Parts: sequence; C-alpha cells; structure tokens
Amino acid sequence: MRRANRLTIAFYVLAGVLGVAVPASANDIAVSTGAGKEVRVTTRTMLSETGCQGSYRQVDLGQPPTHGTVAIRPGRFVFKTDNPKFVACNGTEMDGTIVFYTPAAGFAGTDNFVIVVPLFSHTGKNRGSDISTVTITVQ
Repeated sequence: MRRANRLTIAFYVLAGVLGVAVPASANDIAVSTGAGKEVRVTTRTMLSETGCQGSYRQVDLGQPPTHGTVAIRPGRFVFKTDNPKFVACNGTEMDGTIVFYTPAAGFAGTDNFVIVVPLFSHTGKNRGSDISTVTITVQ
C-alpha cells in the first residue's frame, strides 16, 4: 500500500458495519452476515481539508469473491472518525462510495475479495493504490 499525500488528501476507510473509522493504512476488513443477506462492507470518501464535505471515491474490484457478489455504488452515509483532524465532521451526512457483499444462495462459510482504491493528489498526480482484503463470514 502507498500513502496518500497527507497535506492534500484526507482519505479514510469507514468500516460501515462496525461504525468505526479505520485509516487507509489498515488494509484488512472483516465482517459477517447471514445467509443470503446483503451487508455493507466499507464506505470510502474523499474529504476536503477545509470542511466536512465528502465526495464519491473510485473503488475497483481487484479480485471477486468466490461465493457471492460485490456491488460498488455511490451513496450517502454518516461520517465517523477518531482522527482529531476530522472529528468535527462526526455525524455529518456526506457522499461517498459504498461496497456491499451478498453471499450466493445456500452458501455458509468464509469468502474473500479484494478492493483497490487509486490514490491521487489534488493536482491529479497518481499516489499509488490502497489495497484492502475483505473477509466475509456467512453464517
């Protein structure tokens, strides 16, 4: 994983199911769901450094799951973080990208997939990618 330029990009991974903010350097995500039930896996947004406004973030499926499907779509969510720089934004509803997983009918067990988020500076310079391995436990 490569870090984003801290002076120009405020990018955080929000663990939607847990409601806990996870910095982009914490790559692994683990969630659970019931058989046949869609689950929100993670929420990603690009925050402005001058206010509590989020925007849609590109998220790509690097490796699909074996026993289910992934949907990546824009949406709104309530922001939450422990980062002192952005704690004033807690509780703000904002735009972002939401990743969902739905297990295949009749599947129970563990499934995995990979999401990739390209990182760019405010000038558009490529800063690498944030790669997250997602582990889903289907009960």
